Amino acid sequence: MPLEVSEAWPDDAARIPELYLTAFGPNAMLRAQSPSPDVRIALQSLLEKTTLAETENSNTTVLVARHHRLWFLRKRFL
Repeated sequence: MPLEVSEAWPDDAARIPELYLTAFGPNAMLRAQSPSPDVRIALQSLLEKTTLAETENSNTTVLVARHHRLWFLRKRFL
């Protein structure tokens, strides 16, 4: 199951936070910081905007690992 690591595209900006919040959704710390669904929706929106800005920033590289159009890893390098 080979993975391809590549730069994220602006179109990826919504999916990256969605995967992050899905992965950490059951985490007690995330639940403590974002106790209600409304707060988690606001957090996801903020993360989408931040991720989009990072994908468009020439000083930041957002990487994703993809496997047949599925991807799940995000890293930032300044």
